[in-house]
Amino acid sequence: GNKEFITNKSIWHLSDKAIKNVYTFYIMFTCWGCLFFGSTKDPYYDSDAYRKDGGDGTGFWLYEKQEDI
Repeated sequence: GNKEFITNKSIWHLSDKAIKNVYTFYIMFTCWGCLFFGSTKDPYYDSDAYRKDGGDGTGFWLYEKQEDI
C-alpha cells in the first residue's frame, strides 16, 4: 500500500509538471499569435519602410527599434 502511494504521488507530480509546461507553452503561443497577427494588420506592415530592401517581410528588427524609441 505504501509503495503504491509513492508511485501514484510521483505520477501526479509528473503530470502536474507536464500540465504546467503545456499551459506555459499555450500562453506563449497565444501571445506570439497576438503579436504576429497584430503586426500583419498594422499599417506599417504594408509601408515602404517595411517592404523595401528586398521586401522579404522579415523586418522584425524594425519593430524592435520602433519600440525602443
